[in-house]
Amino acid sequence: MSSKGCVLVVDDQSLNVKLLDTILTRNGFDVMKAYGGQEALDACKDSVPDIILLDMMMPGMDGLQTCHALKSNPLTAAVPVIFISALTDVSDKVNAFTHGGVDYITKPFQKEEVISRVESHLRIYRLQKSLDEKNSHLKQSQNELTTLNQLLAAYNDKLEDMVRSRTQELDNTNKQLTVSLKEKEILIKEVHHRVRNNLQIISSMLNLGLSNITNPEFAAVFRSSYSRVRVLSVIHDKLCESIDFSSVNIEDFINVLFSELVSAYGARPIPSLAIVSNMDSLGINIMITCGLILNELVSNSIRHAFAKDIQGIITVTFNQTENGELVLIASDNGTGFAEGTSDKGGTYHGLQVVKDLVQSKLKGTTQINSANGTTVTITFKDVGGKYHNIV
Repeated sequence: MSSKGCVLVVDDQSLNVKLLDTILTRNGFDVMKAYGGQEALDACKDSVPDIILLDMMMPGMDGLQTCHALKSNPLTAAVPVIFISALTDVSDKVNAFTHGGVDYITKPFQKEEVISRVESHLRIYRLQKSLDEKNSHLKQSQNELTTLNQLLAAYNDKLEDMVRSRTQELDNTNKQLTVSLKEKEILIKEVHHRVRNNLQIISSMLNLGLSNITNPEFAAVFRSSYSRVRVLSVIHDKLCESIDFSSVNIEDFINVLFSELVSAYGARPIPSLAIVSNMDSLGINIMITCGLILNELVSNSIRHAFAKDIQGIITVTFNQTENGELVLIASDNGTGFAEGTSDKGGTYHGLQVVKDLVQSKLKGTTQINSANGTTVTITFKDVGGKYHNIV
């Protein structure tokens, strides 16, 4: 059975001490004994009791003096003191409470009264002690919270300074980038303008030279060179119309290219053109190569695919598959041709140029079917311009 607590009994009469010891021990308490005030103080130095039963009248240091000394010591100040005395005057009882006592039992006492009052005050003492500990923890927590709030406030101030500084840096950087982008935009426009002008000069020179050539083979070479330069010119024109100067609208480019080739070769009647694509635009590197390829294929169809007075159809399909491959198909409903022959128009030479461009620039494959008209299928992957601009 565990102890209910430790009680210090202080009385100069050994009989009283023995009686209280017996009562308390039988009711589950541990008992410390002292036969005078100083002896009680000395006993508390070694072990602090949970409650003290203190006689009022003792020789030397009486009960009041002893209680005052106990309350003056931080170790025993909170320990409840119950006076036990034969004095019955109200003034004696008031004196006991004034000096720090929590209760007063008159002699002769009843054991039930002693046990009841000891247990009650011991319960109050423990509740008070528990409350004091919780208050102490709460105060400690409040102090820690105050410290954390101070640290947080200091950190917030520092963070706000960092944010303001970083915001200013970003504003300055954005202003510099805006100026730089405007300068680059002006530079890019100027470069495209000069390139376009130079391409137009070259086209004009080729066209002028073509008018003075009587040899059909030389004329065919000049005309092919003219059309290839026009491909680059058209691409640069479309770049100048684009927002980012890095991509070209596929359908617009093919339409303009077709019109240029029809005008250059004077096809009559003019073939109809069908364009099918699941892409809006392509980067400049791929588009230059594909433009040169389409120039060869479409010009071959315009020049050689259709019999006189026959309305032809040219279809250009340019799609991207689910696995990321690009498929360019140029087909016509013309007469077809026997690959490996070289007619006067140079059809086979044009296809060889196409194969060379596909292999060297696109790292792709070329398939030609001339059973019903001519269909050229080119398959390749967009490798981010890795090979496209290699001369």
